[in-house]
Amino acid sequence: MTRNKLKDVRWMLSPQMDPKELKLLIPLLAKEDMEDLLKEIDDLIHYEQDAHKLMRLFDNKEILEKAINHY
Repeated sequence: MTRNKLKDVRWMLSPQMDPKELKLLIPLLAKEDMEDLLKEIDDLIHYEQDAHKLMRLFDNKEILEKAINHY
C-alpha cells in the first residue's frame, strides 16, 4: 500500500472509535500515527466524563499500546 493511501486512513481515526474497527486499521498505520492517536487518547481521558466514552478510550489505549510494543 502506498503512503498516499495510508494518509487517507488517518482521517478515519478517532480516539473514540469502536475498538473492533481500530484493530482492523492497526496494520495500515505507521508507528508515528499510532503514537499520535495514543497521545490524543491520553489527553481526552483527563477531560471525558461519560463512562461509556471513557471505557472506549481505555480500550483503544490498550490496543494501541500493545500494537506499538509489537511494531
